[in-house]
Order: sequence, then C-alpha cells, then structure tokens
Amino acid sequence: MGASDPVWKLRPGATEWSLTEIVCHLRDVDQEVNLPRMHSVIEAENPFISAADTDPWATERDYQSQSGSAALKDFIQAREAICRFLEGQPEAIWRRTARHAIFGPTQLAEMVGWILDHDRIHLEQLRVTRQRVEIAITAQAAGDGDQSSTPAFGAR
Repeated sequence: MGASDPVWKLRPGATEWSLTEIVCHLRDVDQEVNLPRMHSVIEAENPFISAADTDPWATERDYQSQSGSAALKDFIQAREAICRFLEGQPEAIWRRTARHAIFGPTQLAEMVGWILDHDRIHLEQLRVTRQRVEIAITAQAAGDGDQSSTPAFGAR
C-alpha cells in the first residue's frame, strides 16, 4: 500500500475512520498521551493521570487530510521511543504507582497493558477497515455498484 493508494483515505461507513485516521490516532496517542504519562509515573511520586478524550482529534486535527503512510512512519518512531524509554528502566519501575482519573490507583505495568489493549482494538479496526474498503473497491471496479452506494466511499 503506497503513499498515494486511495485505500488510505476511504471510510467503510459515514461515521467510521479511514486507515489514515486510525494511524494518526495511534501516532498522536503515543506521542501526546502514552509517553508523557510514563514519564510522569517514573519522574513523580504517585502522580495524578488525567483522562484523555482523543477521539475528537480526528476532526479537530483533520486527520483525513494527512498522509497515512507518513503517519504510520511517525507512529513507528513514537512507539520505538516508548520502547527505548522503558527498556532502560530498572525492574522496580514497573511497580511505580499513579492515580488515574477514571481507573483509580494503578501501576506502570498496568498502564502499559492498557496501551497494548488499545493497540489490539485499533489493529482489528485497521484489518476490518482495509478489508471492507478493498471489497468495496473491487465491487466498484467490477461494476457491481456505483460510488454513491459503496460503503467505502461514505463521507464523514
């Protein structure tokens, strides 16, 4: 899937995210939520971790107009930064505590688990979105439907 591949921008439904929007979301959450939270837990005693409502960023930051392939590269770099940060920490750091606005008392190990859960949700979303978009493109190319009735071309 190249940088100019239309699959990046197509949405499987009017209210669903495109591949570009999903990858931009993952990138920004790692850069602006996950890594700063880890720094807080490691650098402060039992810090308060506020909740983050990141879904509105897709519209506020106009993810759809961004490059999906560039966002993917940036996400990979952000995730590598998190891995580098964590791999240099002593074993005891995983038990460092924090107070989360929604989940209450927690530890760094649990917070990393939340990141992995979030990843799994969006990896499945990426898989399903790509599959649905490619099916719609194939159907349209075969003349099985016009663009206005193809779910992959839903506007948001």
